[in-house]
Amino acid sequence: MFSRFLQSQHPSCLAEELRPAFLGMDAAHRPVAATLIADVMGHASPAQKEQLRDALEEAGIVELGHRGTRRLSPWRRALACEMLGKIGAHRSVPVLLERLEDRRPEVRMAAVQALGDIGSAEAVPALGEAFLARRVAPTDVVNEALRRIGIDAFPVFERGVASADPVIRISSCFGLAGIVEERRACAFRLALVLDTDSDARVR
Repeated sequence: MFSRFLQSQHPSCLAEELRPAFLGMDAAHRPVAATLIADVMGHASPAQKEQLRDALEEAGIVELGHRGTRRLSPWRRALACEMLGKIGAHRSVPVLLERLEDRRPEVRMAAVQALGDIGSAEAVPALGEAFLARRVAPTDVVNEALRRIGIDAFPVFERGVASADPVIRISSCFGLAGIVEERRACAFRLALVLDTDSDARVR
């Protein structure tokens, strides 16, 4: 189905085919399909991604992904988060934000990465709090998600270089460097850190 779509570029036709195909799948088949969707989205061009996103929304697969984030099995919750991130629908952001408090670390990490994939500024407050408090997921994973969101993460990294925790200050330097093309003030902030920070690792 996806191969035919990539040749024909008709999202409505794809949606019509996908809906009954997904509804006919059992619990063993859907994770395989979710993995395939994530893979297809990862290799599609920007224009194809937009059309695929429309088709997946229309087919109800995004909604199935939302339900998947609340499944009993942790690996299914994590896989649902990954798929939603690759699809990139902004309406999935609140669903993924809920998973930042999941009891399992692999689910929390998948949610953080998915929010970075979507790139919505709506996720910055929660990710910023997680980054500065060193909770939810490893610092480098949260940092990467914030950098992928871009310029809206600048205040988080600016606060981070003033943190009492040197690990956060170090990570924030890399965060500022990662978005410097979008905001030149990052370079000046890094120069100030170089000039004033008491920890050689941070400098």
